[in-house]
Amino acid sequence: MGGQEDYVSRQVTNLGAQVEILQVSYNDSNGNIAILAQNIGSTQLVTNNLLVEFSSTNGESPKCPLALSGNAGGFLACYIYNITDPSSGNSYINGTIPSNSIFLINMTVNMNSFGISSLAGSTVLFILL
Repeated sequence: MGGQEDYVSRQVTNLGAQVEILQVSYNDSNGNIAILAQNIGSTQLVTNNLLVEFSSTNGESPKCPLALSGNAGGFLACYIYNITDPSSGNSYINGTIPSNSIFLINMTVNMNSFGISSLAGSTVLFILL
């Protein structure tokens, strides 16, 4: 099956990559979340194969992809809209994050989709495809 082969190839792409979350901040007025993280693995991380699982306080845990088009974000309950090097501001989108590098993920959660009025108490988890 093509889907399984693609999934396996993406798994191999990020083999050896590991992410540690350093800091998370959020804004309840617009649903934005900023995640400061570090690739602590032995290999580079393929940015476009990164998902963030958002677990809301009501028990829902969708996987939030990188939305390469601003229009796509309007159809998703949550999505990543930028991944940058915080020291230079350079984008990592369509690229790789070197081993030991710190990076910043900016994402948005449509709180109405989850029926929540605050992001407080929610958790985030990285998934490397």
